[in-house]
Amino acid sequence: GLREVAFSGDGQTFAVRAGKEVDLFDTASGTRRKTLTLTAEAVYQITLGRDASLMTVLSGAQGRGADLLLLDTGTGVVRWQKRAAYYGHALIHPDGSRVIASSGGAARYCWVFDAADGREISQFPVYAMCQALHPDGKSVAIGTQQGEVVLVSTSTGAVLQQGKLHPGKLQALAWTADGH
Repeated sequence: GLREVAFSGDGQTFAVRAGKEVDLFDTASGTRRKTLTLTAEAVYQITLGRDASLMTVLSGAQGRGADLLLLDTGTGVVRWQKRAAYYGHALIHPDGSRVIASSGGAARYCWVFDAADGREISQFPVYAMCQALHPDGKSVAIGTQQGEVVLVSTSTGAVLQQGKLHPGKLQALAWTADGH
Protein backbone atom coordinates (compact mmCIF):
# COMPACT_ATOMS: atom_id res chain seq x y z
CA GLY A 1 0.00 0.00 0.00
CA LEU A 2 0.81 3.68 0.08
CA ARG A 3 3.91 4.44 2.14
CA GLU A 4 4.75 8.06 1.45
CA VAL A 5 3.84 11.22 -0.47
CA ALA A 6 6.38 13.92 -1.37
CA PHE A 7 5.88 17.23 -3.21
CA SER A 8 8.30 19.10 -5.44
CA GLY A 9 9.41 22.54 -4.27
CA ASP A 10 7.46 24.27 -7.05
CA GLY A 11 4.30 22.33 -6.13
CA GLN A 12 3.74 21.09 -9.68
CA THR A 13 4.61 17.45 -9.06
CA PHE A 14 3.97 14.97 -6.29
CA ALA A 15 5.37 11.50 -5.77
CA VAL A 16 3.58 8.54 -4.23
CA ARG A 17 5.71 5.65 -2.99
CA ALA A 18 4.26 2.19 -2.51
CA GLY A 19 7.02 -0.33 -1.85
CA LYS A 20 9.64 0.00 -4.57
CA GLU A 21 7.36 1.84 -7.00
CA VAL A 22 7.28 5.65 -7.10
CA ASP A 23 4.61 7.28 -9.22
CA LEU A 24 5.10 10.92 -10.23
CA PHE A 25 1.89 12.91 -10.75
CA ASP A 26 0.99 16.33 -12.11
CA THR A 27 -0.47 18.18 -9.12
CA ALA A 28 -2.99 20.26 -11.09
CA SER A 29 -4.53 17.44 -13.12
CA GLY A 30 -3.68 14.36 -11.05
CA THR A 31 -2.29 12.73 -14.21
CA ARG A 32 0.44 10.16 -13.68
CA ARG A 33 3.59 11.35 -15.47
CA LYS A 34 5.91 8.45 -14.79
CA THR A 35 6.51 5.36 -12.67
CA LEU A 36 9.97 4.69 -11.30
CA THR A 37 11.09 1.38 -9.85
CA LEU A 38 13.59 1.73 -7.03
CA THR A 39 16.35 -0.85 -6.71
CA ALA A 40 17.17 0.05 -3.10
CA GLU A 41 15.99 -2.24 -0.30
CA ALA A 42 14.03 -1.00 2.74
CA VAL A 43 13.30 2.54 1.46
CA TYR A 44 12.15 4.80 4.29
CA GLN A 45 12.12 8.29 2.76
CA ILE A 46 11.99 10.07 -0.59
CA THR A 47 12.22 13.80 -1.34
CA LEU A 48 11.82 15.69 -4.60
CA GLY A 49 13.82 18.69 -5.76
CA ARG A 50 12.21 22.00 -6.70
CA ASP A 51 11.26 20.92 -10.25
CA ALA A 52 11.07 17.15 -9.50
CA SER A 53 13.98 16.37 -11.85
CA LEU A 54 15.91 14.95 -8.89
CA MET A 55 14.82 12.68 -6.03
CA THR A 56 16.66 11.55 -2.91
CA VAL A 57 16.05 8.05 -1.64
CA LEU A 58 16.96 6.96 1.89
CA SER A 59 17.13 3.23 2.47
CA GLY A 60 18.57 0.71 4.88
CA ALA A 61 17.82 -1.39 7.90
CA GLN A 62 18.50 -0.80 11.59
CA GLY A 63 22.04 -1.82 12.46
CA ARG A 64 23.05 -2.56 8.86
CA GLY A 65 23.79 0.95 7.63
CA ALA A 66 21.89 3.29 5.37
CA ASP A 67 22.18 4.58 1.84
CA LEU A 68 21.46 7.98 0.35
CA LEU A 69 20.82 7.86 -3.39
CA LEU A 70 20.32 10.75 -5.77
CA LEU A 71 18.10 9.72 -8.65
CA ASP A 72 17.48 11.51 -11.95
CA THR A 73 13.70 11.20 -12.33
CA GLY A 74 13.86 11.83 -16.09
CA THR A 75 15.99 8.76 -16.77
CA GLY A 76 15.44 6.74 -13.59
CA VAL A 77 19.23 6.43 -13.24
CA VAL A 78 20.96 6.72 -9.87
CA ARG A 79 23.40 9.62 -10.16
CA TRP A 80 25.32 8.63 -7.01
CA GLN A 81 25.01 6.74 -3.75
CA LYS A 82 26.49 7.37 -0.26
CA ARG A 83 26.65 4.99 2.70
CA ALA A 84 26.57 5.92 6.40
CA ALA A 85 25.54 4.37 9.69
CA TYR A 86 22.18 6.16 9.30
CA TYR A 87 20.51 9.01 7.41
CA GLY A 88 17.49 10.62 9.04
CA HIS A 89 16.65 13.35 6.54
CA ALA A 90 17.69 14.55 3.10
CA LEU A 91 16.70 17.47 0.92
CA ILE A 92 17.73 18.91 -2.41
CA HIS A 93 18.80 22.54 -2.68
CA PRO A 94 16.32 24.58 -4.78
CA ASP A 95 18.88 25.10 -7.56
CA GLY A 96 19.59 21.35 -7.68
CA SER A 97 23.31 21.80 -7.01
CA ARG A 98 23.54 20.28 -3.51
CA VAL A 99 22.00 17.64 -1.29
CA ILE A 100 21.84 18.25 2.45
CA ALA A 101 21.51 15.16 4.63
CA SER A 102 21.45 14.84 8.41
CA SER A 103 21.18 12.16 11.00
CA GLY A 104 20.57 11.48 14.63
CA GLY A 105 20.96 7.89 15.67
CA ALA A 106 24.26 6.20 14.95
CA ALA A 107 25.75 8.70 12.47
CA ARG A 108 25.05 12.10 14.15
CA TYR A 109 26.25 14.33 11.33
CA CYS A 110 25.05 16.85 8.80
CA TRP A 111 26.52 16.51 5.32
CA VAL A 112 26.45 18.78 2.29
CA PHE A 113 27.05 16.88 -0.97
CA ASP A 114 27.60 18.14 -4.50
CA ALA A 115 24.55 16.93 -6.46
CA ALA A 116 26.52 16.46 -9.68
CA ASP A 117 28.97 13.85 -8.41
CA GLY A 118 28.21 13.18 -4.72
CA ARG A 119 31.45 14.80 -3.57
CA GLU A 120 31.26 15.73 0.11
CA ILE A 121 31.43 19.52 0.46
CA SER A 122 31.28 19.47 4.24
CA GLN A 123 30.38 17.45 7.29
CA PHE A 124 29.91 18.44 10.91
CA PRO A 125 28.79 16.56 14.02
CA VAL A 126 25.21 17.16 15.19
CA TYR A 127 22.50 14.91 16.67
CA ALA A 128 19.87 15.93 14.11
CA MET A 129 16.20 15.19 14.64
CA CYS A 130 14.77 17.34 11.81
CA GLN A 131 15.77 19.90 9.20
CA ALA A 132 14.11 22.68 7.21
CA LEU A 133 15.51 24.54 4.23
CA HIS A 134 15.23 28.35 4.33
CA PRO A 135 13.02 29.70 1.49
CA ASP A 136 16.04 31.42 -0.11
CA GLY A 137 18.02 28.15 -0.07
CA LYS A 138 21.05 29.74 1.58
CA SER A 139 20.73 27.95 4.91
CA VAL A 140 19.14 24.97 6.56
CA ALA A 141 17.87 24.86 10.14
CA ILE A 142 18.62 21.64 11.99
CA GLY A 143 16.72 20.72 15.15
CA THR A 144 18.71 18.62 17.61
CA GLN A 145 18.18 15.98 20.26
CA GLN A 146 19.34 18.56 22.82
CA GLY A 147 16.71 21.18 21.86
CA GLU A 148 19.06 23.38 19.84
CA VAL A 149 18.61 24.86 16.40
CA VAL A 150 21.73 24.99 14.25
CA LEU A 151 21.69 27.19 11.12
CA VAL A 152 24.04 25.85 8.45
CA SER A 153 25.17 27.38 5.17
CA THR A 154 24.04 25.19 2.27
CA SER A 155 27.00 26.29 0.13
CA THR A 156 29.84 25.69 2.59
CA GLY A 157 28.34 23.66 5.42
CA ALA A 158 29.59 26.24 7.93
CA VAL A 159 27.57 26.73 11.11
CA LEU A 160 26.10 30.25 10.87
CA GLN A 161 24.29 30.38 14.19
CA GLN A 162 23.31 28.06 17.02
CA GLY A 163 21.04 28.38 20.03
CA LYS A 164 19.01 26.39 22.53
CA LEU A 165 15.25 26.80 22.05
CA HIS A 166 13.76 23.97 24.06
CA PRO A 167 14.67 21.71 27.00
CA GLY A 168 13.81 18.59 24.98
CA LYS A 169 14.44 17.32 21.47
CA LEU A 170 13.10 19.26 18.49
CA GLN A 171 11.11 16.97 16.24
CA ALA A 172 9.92 19.42 13.58
CA LEU A 173 10.97 22.79 12.17
CA ALA A 174 9.50 25.05 9.50
CA TRP A 175 10.24 28.46 8.04
CA THR A 176 7.54 30.96 7.23
CA ALA A 177 7.26 31.97 3.58
CA ASP A 178 9.06 35.26 4.34
CA GLY A 179 12.00 33.44 5.95
CA HIS A 180 11.28 33.69 9.68
